[in-house]
Amino acid sequence: MSDFATVPTTHGVLKGRTENSITSFLGVPYAQPPTGPLRFKAPRAVHTWDGTRDALQWANKAVQPLKPKTTETVQGDEDCLYLNIWTPDTKGHYPIVFFAHGGAFVMGSANDYDGTSLASSGLVVVTVGYRIGAFGYLYLEELAPGVTDSNLALRDLTMALEWVADNAHSFGGDPDNIILAGRSSGAMTVGALLAAPRASGLFSGAWLMSGAARQVRTPEAATRSAEMFLDAVGLDAGNAGDLLGLSSSDIARGTGFLIASADHDEAFDAEVMLPVVGDDFLPRHPLESISRGACQGKTLVVSWTAKDMAFFQQRDPDRGVLNKELYAKRLFGQDWWMRMEDIYQRTGDDPYIDLLTDFHFALPAIRLAGAAYKTAKSVRICRFDETPITPPWPDLGPVHTCDAFYLFTPLTPPVAPTAFGVGTGMLAADQELALRIRKIFLAMGTVTDFDEIWEPYAGQNRALSLSASWDLTTAIEPERYEAWGDMTW
Repeated sequence: MSDFATVPTTHGVLKGRTENSITSFLGVPYAQPPTGPLRFKAPRAVHTWDGTRDALQWANKAVQPLKPKTTETVQGDEDCLYLNIWTPDTKGHYPIVFFAHGGAFVMGSANDYDGTSLASSGLVVVTVGYRIGAFGYLYLEELAPGVTDSNLALRDLTMALEWVADNAHSFGGDPDNIILAGRSSGAMTVGALLAAPRASGLFSGAWLMSGAARQVRTPEAATRSAEMFLDAVGLDAGNAGDLLGLSSSDIARGTGFLIASADHDEAFDAEVMLPVVGDDFLPRHPLESISRGACQGKTLVVSWTAKDMAFFQQRDPDRGVLNKELYAKRLFGQDWWMRMEDIYQRTGDDPYIDLLTDFHFALPAIRLAGAAYKTAKSVRICRFDETPITPPWPDLGPVHTCDAFYLFTPLTPPVAPTAFGVGTGMLAADQELALRIRKIFLAMGTVTDFDEIWEPYAGQNRALSLSASWDLTTAIEPERYEAWGDMTW
């Protein structure tokens, strides 16, 4: 049985649905559709609407990539700038979790995450749709100035964040207590927002899960990627303006071409499209800005999963992690790689996965903590160590996406197994741990205190184990940690 609820916003009245004590507002527009002449342009404020707008169903997801030569119909839509909100009480004063989805910067959707269960912990939960792939990250300033604006995904998220701050009270949220959150590329995007001047006053803290603040590009590297993209869609710098006339499918295939090139072309690091450093929105590398105090007064949590990289290998045993390995070798050389392989083989039973997990997830998280802790209000490190007992997780381990399982899966018995990520439900032991993990958001929002054993980060090689043991543990095995030294990239 459901009821309906209406709330006023700065742009008009919204009608949502209340079920099981949680009220949801789905498909809420926060910007004008970035279509037609607004394609590849910074988001524009949404128009006001008359009467009451239904917010009862999911809106479009962003355009997803296509394989280069496919004739398949594109999934998603360019009209994708919508958010979803769940609240325990529109008259409350709850911390707000503002969640950016992942998907390697080229895929994924806010609609993959139902915030009902997380909101029941005493939080307003917001998931945000934003432009991804070429629509969100294509950089043409060096090749064809004026054709595109830069860092569109970051600009979209910031406009959504502004909308949420302006309307927080209507949904029972505290505008002074907005916690940015994201996982995988969503966390990496949040890492860039930590350093963006326009976003700095809009949030009180951030939890970055399996992603940090390292994944950005120089204009030169982004330009090389753009040249490849233009070539893939049959254009060059001289006629780049014709991008406005291409179909969504053409552009999605261009993104797909970059994905297919990622494991052998040196133009790429471990991702095919990334935020770009050096424009008006992101003037410096995020770690440089954070070390200068960009997170002053903020509460930060950084985390990864114990076997993050195994997820990619499980999905594609032959090529799932190859681009990460090749990128590491390009950065540091074959001799370095062989030396690290030897160390990891001597100090653990899963050396290849552990080495790439530390390279791509653990070390970037620790480097972010190191840049932030001297000026931030609080920085804490944790690691998802527990293998859920809910099928099929016992066959997978604590891999990439198990954080989403604990945070968003309903606290009810499972209906059917789900391969990765958010499930249909969880068994009792997993529910107990999930409740404890979700309380981290409440501690960040000052509703409760952090667990007293969880010491703030101050340079030590320690992390809280998010597991049944719930104790402080070594973040990275000591010999491995020493081998990394102060390397950054």
